[in-house]
Amino acid sequence: MRHPLEAAGPLFTEPTPDFDRELRRRADAWFTQTGRERTGGPRALAKAGLFAALGIACWALILAEVTGPLGLWALALVQGTCIFLFALNSAHDATHDALVKSRRLNRVLWYCWDLVGVSSWVTNLNHLRSHHVAPNVAGLDVALHAEVEPLLRLHPDAPHHVWHRAQHLYFPLAYAVGTLHKWFVLDFAELARNRHGCRSGHPEARWRVPLMFAFKLCVLGWALVVPLAVLSLPWWQVLLGFATMHVLPGFIIALTFQVTHISEGLAFPSRRADGRIEGSRALHNFATNSDLLPQSRLLCWLTGGINVHLTHHLFPEVHSSHLPDLALIVEQVAREYGVPYRKQTSLVAALAAHVRWLKRLAATPWRAPAVPLLELVRLAARPDEDRGEVTCELMRHGDLVRLPIPGRRIFFTKNPADFRRILSERTDLYRKSQDYRLLGQLVGDGLLTSEGEVWKRDRRLIQTLFHHQLVAHFVARINAVARQTFERWPSLGGRVCISTEMTRIAVGVIGQRVFSEDVSAHAGLIADVMSYSQRHLAERGFAPVDVARWVPTPARRTFERKLKSLDALFDPIVDRRWALADSGEQVDLLSLLKAGGVSRDSAAAQVRTFFAAGYDTTAASLTWSCHLLAQHPEWQERLAAELRAGLGDREPELADLRRLPQLRAVVDESLRLYPVVPCIGREATQDDVLSGHRVPKGSTVVLCFLAAHRDERRWPDPLRFDPSRFLGGGTNVPWAHLPFGAGPRACIGAQFALLELQLVLAALLRRFELTSAGEPAPKPVPQVSLGLSRALNLRVTQRSALPASRMHCRSHA
Repeated sequence: MRHPLEAAGPLFTEPTPDFDRELRRRADAWFTQTGRERTGGPRALAKAGLFAALGIACWALILAEVTGPLGLWALALVQGTCIFLFALNSAHDATHDALVKSRRLNRVLWYCWDLVGVSSWVTNLNHLRSHHVAPNVAGLDVALHAEVEPLLRLHPDAPHHVWHRAQHLYFPLAYAVGTLHKWFVLDFAELARNRHGCRSGHPEARWRVPLMFAFKLCVLGWALVVPLAVLSLPWWQVLLGFATMHVLPGFIIALTFQVTHISEGLAFPSRRADGRIEGSRALHNFATNSDLLPQSRLLCWLTGGINVHLTHHLFPEVHSSHLPDLALIVEQVAREYGVPYRKQTSLVAALAAHVRWLKRLAATPWRAPAVPLLELVRLAARPDEDRGEVTCELMRHGDLVRLPIPGRRIFFTKNPADFRRILSERTDLYRKSQDYRLLGQLVGDGLLTSEGEVWKRDRRLIQTLFHHQLVAHFVARINAVARQTFERWPSLGGRVCISTEMTRIAVGVIGQRVFSEDVSAHAGLIADVMSYSQRHLAERGFAPVDVARWVPTPARRTFERKLKSLDALFDPIVDRRWALADSGEQVDLLSLLKAGGVSRDSAAAQVRTFFAAGYDTTAASLTWSCHLLAQHPEWQERLAAELRAGLGDREPELADLRRLPQLRAVVDESLRLYPVVPCIGREATQDDVLSGHRVPKGSTVVLCFLAAHRDERRWPDPLRFDPSRFLGGGTNVPWAHLPFGAGPRACIGAQFALLELQLVLAALLRRFELTSAGEPAPKPVPQVSLGLSRALNLRVTQRSALPASRMHCRSHA
């Protein structure tokens, strides 16, 4: 099984910074000036031999029973400490080819781990491929979940169990049995997990695995079987001595190691949706590691340099005896470049910081505040047209709130940090919620609802439709559809149903994208079916019991009847275009799917998906943008001036949009107030913590982008239409502006939708001026997209064309 760290491409998003190159330059200069070798050499081998000799001597004294049980247990304590320090001081440096110059001899010395019961192969795979590559990253750094898991919770992303409440009290005991855990559990658990393919996929697995078992049996023989056979002590005293042998080394190794990278003040980054880590490798090491008493040569000599953890991560190829000197260079260069260098000069203070971190992660997450039941009943009784306001009102009680619905565990969140965690950092903990399964009744197994390999295949095929060259090809089609629509407006008497006209444009464009045909004449039917279906499925999704799942209610029968009318429209078109898809005359969704080997029925499901998630979102966004511009004539004039200066009398092309920043700002601000995707649901597959509150496994978490976009803590005066927020240097809170969602399952057509919005608005504002028709404003109604509570009518006035000279002057007025 391929490990995430073995994926193609760089793991970190940024290249090596200048200060890291300066670090290496000064380290090289230090070795040149002092004349020292980077490896340990004979002195390092002598130190390892000393620890080995002491361990063997203690073992011989134990077998000779030179003293009573208490003395033998003391000898076992010293023996265990010496043999593990022998392995640590030889095998660890040898793993990095830093013990001796000979690479072959270093490989032989790896087996020092095996001589003391630890699998060198499994340990080195995890150490080199996990911990050193991505320290403190959950899912990648083996030290966070394998060394003491599940006894301790060491990372904020780790699940919280009831016993973790006392981990800051019992952690010494957990560390004391760390080597026993490694001997009898972890090495075998790694084989079971098959991490790095160490059971089946690794080329060395065939002979490495039997060798590991052989070494385990040999070590168990000298450490336990021989003492049981030779000593005259009762068996339980021998077993107690065997356990005593592990107490001090387990505590020393684990504590020294954990304190330097699992402690208060250190970072615990997460991966992005694409699996990469923000920043550079060097900066990541500075943020996640620290040096513990780096100038203590005695501590460094005993522990093989793992106390100088940060410096070791920066210079893993250097022997541990040089780390105290290199730590001085690291501190100096970090100070010069303004990079935080974390150095712990007191063992007590370092231990206290470690305990504070364990205590913080031990705390039971608070239960999310619940919306008062009476308030929930009152809000639920509001009419459907108030659903958008109700969604925002639910969030008055906190960033994460719980709905007290019997038999259901539903949470609403508007916290950008939760959005990032669910949609990007920990997608493995969440899957699509029940409402998507209901949506499958409308769109079938389309891209919106499919999972696993089917989704990956279809996403890969459909992504081709959004290639830059194909998008540029469709610009002319979008302009043509918009032009045909706007040419009708002068005959409508100056009063236009904007929502109907925008639906006509959106349906026309999506028809061209899907099967290269103009279906705008059927916009009314498509809008009726989609609007009713989304509303029907949304009501079923939030009902305590989905009665319509088993009973053919009137609403369900109407829903099924409308779907049949939609099929009656689409099926002949799909059949006709499916037969012509091989001709290569048109590039559209059906031709791409057929070329990719997708069946006709699966392609029909994708057609429904595109219309359900494509035309409606664009039509609603265009309508909301027109509504806002009609209320803010000053922005209409600013856009008209920008369009005249940038385009003159011609229609916009793809390259023109980069020169129309105010147009894009208006679109972004419209999408902030009325996001295409107002909210989405995810189901927790494991217990998790969001906004500091526990979210149990099986809970539905509704991500409320609409509420986040209108949160006054993140958007000053949030209900005010102010596109300047998105003009150079304007406010843009990370993960607080997600009109199309985010992460691997974000809207695949987001960039195309933005393009269509800008092109249509540009075409409209070049020709017409919008003003209010004196009717009540529609309200936002969250469905699959953010619909309108009523149709939007506006007055439109045709603009008179201006000579080029006047257009130029006015644009600079």
